[in-house]
Amino acid sequence: MSRYKHTLYVKRASTSTSLNEDGDFVAQSDEFVNIGLCRAEPSSARNSLVVDGQQVIYSWKIYLPELYSNLSVGESVVVLDQNQSVRAEGVVIHIVKDDKNVKIWV
Repeated sequence: MSRYKHTLYVKRASTSTSLNEDGDFVAQSDEFVNIGLCRAEPSSARNSLVVDGQQVIYSWKIYLPELYSNLSVGESVVVLDQNQSVRAEGVVIHIVKDDKNVKIWV
């Protein structure tokens, strides 16, 4: 059984454009980009952590393999389970990278 059984997506600005009916270039809306496998665990209660001197309540703690490190605080994320159902979603409020994995709080 794999330690990472969910898939993490992050909302990023689309890099593609299209033409509207007037022939003008129009930027596409944001899109969710597959970051990779993860494990999302719900908070057991109203868990909180201190970020930049302020106490913040989080709903999910998400673990990623150490090679995934291209996330930023403030980005919107969605986690899908094995059945492609939404397991978790929210905004990244804190990231910790260590020698075993990356942890993000949402």
